[in-house]
Amino acid sequence: MLAGCSPKVDADKFLIEGRVENIPDSVAMKLCVLNGGLYSTIAADTAIGGHFSFADTISAVKKLFLLVKADGFSTCTLPVWAAPGEYITIKGEDRLLSTWIVNSNLDEQRDENMLQACAMDVLRQCETLLAEETDAMKEIMKHRNDTVVSNRLRKKIDSSHEKSFPLLMQVYKARIKCMAMMPRSRVW
Repeated sequence: MLAGCSPKVDADKFLIEGRVENIPDSVAMKLCVLNGGLYSTIAADTAIGGHFSFADTISAVKKLFLLVKADGFSTCTLPVWAAPGEYITIKGEDRLLSTWIVNSNLDEQRDENMLQACAMDVLRQCETLLAEETDAMKEIMKHRNDTVVSNRLRKKIDSSHEKSFPLLMQVYKARIKCMAMMPRSRVW
């Protein structure tokens, strides 16, 4: 898939290069592994001009997660499969992380992308609402001693959640339908 235009990557490392349009400079990005239900950062970068990259050593195929903690982003993650010697690209058009496209030669990433594509339109709507909820939660923390502001923000979160939760259920149902047509894989 990426042969010919890919940079050489050492046999014991992976390289991820990303380009995302319409995000501000200085957005902090973290590449994480999931350990016991908690994300542990293995690499971090700051997006400048929409560009970011990660490189690290790896001994086997592993599922990683890209996280962004910045205004206008939700708490959603982007699954990225990495392997020794693998070159991976990420492309996106906005702050909706779960709609970014990950490209590599890994079967696991191909399957992950298929699941993502199954519900992309609903996923976009859902993550837009989740980003609003995330920003409102941050504002609550800033104004935690102001009951009037906190209550207004909580109502905003509740209203958004009433819309986002059914959309999230639609995403899950679409992915389950898609999984029924896919061969069983590590992505399951």
